Amino acid sequence: MNDPIILKKLNEVYLQVFAETGTHLELREFVSTYAANYKFHPKFRSKMWNGKIYFYDIRNHLFPIGLLPEIYRFAAKFNYKIELDFDINTLSKTISDDLLEEFCDTIAEGTQFDVRDYQFDTIKTALQNKRGILLSATGCLKPNSVIKCEISKEAFECLKNMPSGFINKNTLMNV
Repeated sequence: MNDPIILKKLNEVYLQVFAETGTHLELREFVSTYAANYKFHPKFRSKMWNGKIYFYDIRNHLFPIGLLPEIYRFAAKFNYKIELDFDINTLSKTISDDLLEEFCDTIAEGTQFDVRDYQFDTIKTALQNKRGILLSATGCLKPNSVIKCEISKEAFECLKNMPSGFINKNTLMNV
């Protein structure tokens, strides 16, 4: 069996990976992908780039926390053991529906719109996982929409128990 891969939480964005040199190289390839239309890129045509986008920084051994499940897939495929140097429970937080409903009601206050079920689920998932990329359709950010509503001080107070730096009052709710 291979030496274990040790993961240490560096900050809210990156994990630092401690492993053998060969393991770093394998992991880098495992989480890489070819860029869209890379064959037409001038750097690829001049043989200055292989067309791949690498999500793992092999120089500093930094791995995005959002791709943690990919490390587990990698470990299962290549028979590696993973050791975590942090509490995995710090990556998520349980949020009650009541608290979130109060928050949504506060940001919708003064508008004619209500937060829809799918928007509620999206907000809840992003807050529980402490991260998320929210895609919005073209034209969904109408001027008086709840979706574009800036988090007011009152709404921010509803979430005062959330970790600092997670949401600030200047954040726009694009769900």
